[in-house]
Amino acid sequence: MALLFTIQRVERPPDEEIDQAAALCVGLKKNDVGALTLAHNPELMHLMVCAMLRAGSRYGEYYSARSVQSGELVGYTMRMPPGNEQRNLGLTEFTSRRPDSTKEVYETAVLESSTQAKTDAWWLHLAMVRPDFQGQGVAKALINLVVDKAKPKAERLALSTTRDTNPLHEMDGTLSIPCELLPVFCRDLEGKDLVTAALSCKAFLESALNRLRHHVKSFEPLLACLPDGLLLPLVHRGTRAIELTGPIRAADLQRYQSQYAHRIRVFEVGQGQSMLSFEALQVLQFQNGALAPRATALVWHSNVMIGAPHTFSYLPLFLGPHISRISFVFSRVIPLHVIGVEWAFSHAESLKQLTLRKTIHVMDGGFLDSFIPILPWGSLQILDISPVSVASVPILMTSPHLVKLSMVIIEGEPQDRINMGRIKIPSRPESSSLEVLNICTDEFEPLETALQLLPSNIRLLSLECSFGVDTSTGEINRLFNLIQKKCNPDTLSELYLQGVNRNMADGGDPLDDDMDDFANVSPLLTFSNLEALTILLPTARIDLTPEHADLIPTVWSRIGRLILNTTMNDSWTLSPRIDHTHLTNILRGCPRLRVLGVRFNATLIKAEPSNSLGPMKEWEWVTSTLEELQVGDSPILSPSRVAAFLRVHCPAIKKLEHAEYSNPGQGSLILYDKRWKDVAGKLNL
Repeated sequence: MALLFTIQRVERPPDEEIDQAAALCVGLKKNDVGALTLAHNPELMHLMVCAMLRAGSRYGEYYSARSVQSGELVGYTMRMPPGNEQRNLGLTEFTSRRPDSTKEVYETAVLESSTQAKTDAWWLHLAMVRPDFQGQGVAKALINLVVDKAKPKAERLALSTTRDTNPLHEMDGTLSIPCELLPVFCRDLEGKDLVTAALSCKAFLESALNRLRHHVKSFEPLLACLPDGLLLPLVHRGTRAIELTGPIRAADLQRYQSQYAHRIRVFEVGQGQSMLSFEALQVLQFQNGALAPRATALVWHSNVMIGAPHTFSYLPLFLGPHISRISFVFSRVIPLHVIGVEWAFSHAESLKQLTLRKTIHVMDGGFLDSFIPILPWGSLQILDISPVSVASVPILMTSPHLVKLSMVIIEGEPQDRINMGRIKIPSRPESSSLEVLNICTDEFEPLETALQLLPSNIRLLSLECSFGVDTSTGEINRLFNLIQKKCNPDTLSELYLQGVNRNMADGGDPLDDDMDDFANVSPLLTFSNLEALTILLPTARIDLTPEHADLIPTVWSRIGRLILNTTMNDSWTLSPRIDHTHLTNILRGCPRLRVLGVRFNATLIKAEPSNSLGPMKEWEWVTSTLEELQVGDSPILSPSRVAAFLRVHCPAIKKLEHAEYSNPGQGSLILYDKRWKDVAGKLNL
């Protein structure tokens, strides 16, 4: 086949060629709405393209394709290599002549939306082919030149288009991307970046729109699709409401249903958005899940329950057949809520995850126990409910299919508790399915009761307990023993215990102290598969003994996070019972340890021995992969020696935390604070 065109790079195209190239672009895009939106009119489009070509030929690469027979310009590309942006050669004239009303469109769509792509990749600004030469391989030949340059260095080629159809995408795989990868590319994009991706080419359009409309937080998509003049904004009880001025016809909803509804996976109602009025929702009541037929999650905020309680009567609009996660947040519970929730449970056949929360339960003493009899026990796997009374704990602990349970337990009056006889759940399996348990209480006794009610066959993987009351050392020891008794030592891998900060109003530590008044962590050493242990109980002394330090590498060899009361507000006058040698023993025996928080005596660290001094004893050249060390108020004398010690034993350390003090009456603690800060400075942390 005879050669129809030739291609060459033109480093400094004459003004005549730039004018011809701009005229070719304008001729191809004279009916392109996107291009005209950016340029405002064909005359300004000509100026814009001339500016781009002048910049591209000087700071980028301009290639022309000419007819072999006539020598006329039949196509061209202009691209910038990574690290360069379009220069203002002629761009100033173009922007100055644009009407003020259209300048923002150009600045947002062109100058801002793709700045990173223009500097991080080969940016294809222009690719034009004369109509009578299209389909003959001109564009492919032009673009392959930059593809061949980008491939050896694994550089990217980027572009944007003004239409949702992009012929370049169909060129024998030159710019083709496997369809299964498109959602992956769009997954981490947000806002303007998603809009840019949707407009770049047709291949990205569906994946970008699906991501853009995946999580809808208002009725705005629906309202934007309705005809002008049909909506009337109102304010009712402090909530913005939308009233309809006329009937909604099926044709009015066609755009919303075709462009929005099927893409929505999470529908969030509330958080300051405008709500539809009672009459408007009544008009839309034509099928279950009509507003989001393929949604898998529904989130309903408390402000809607107060300002627009009527919306709860129209749950069917939001609950389609695919709903598997529901979150209801109440400020107060009324019979309508219970009825609505019961209806939701009966129709959400695939419901697996449920959140029921009441926001101001501490003040009004109300519980969510009334919902427990209607919970969908047959399918529910994850439940977050708060608050509940102690009376409801047995049934929650023994539900047949729950894998994760989170609850806030509050002591209540007898009249607030439900009749447990009303609750009917499927028969219990031979072994409990519960793997993750999070309990929060306002008193220590409800926590103790809840743990005592754990089934004997439970195989917890994770246990988290938080309580908002001062606890004595005796209570903490009872808690440790109860955890040892009720949790399976072969399965528990994460344990988190947190109490309230110490009350420092009395001046700190008691005058009459007992050096043996420590909580004993020995019961927890039975959990050989622990990977994370965090204990933040400021009202109890929890320090390791030398015996504990010797056992930890043996029993907790898989531990990756170990924190024992090293929060910023802790301070104890008694010296820690372990020193730096025990610390190295733990580091040596726990190779997975990344975060360590223990109090230890750093005053005994001596100068680093040299290799000529024979066998090393204290320093024992062990290096770990520890990244974070929390030392609390650990005693320290020499920041330089401690820094040298940590530099050798913890070369991967990135963070050093210590207790901070500013009260002049805290004497030595302030000095420890300054010394640990100096250690952090010497380690450049």
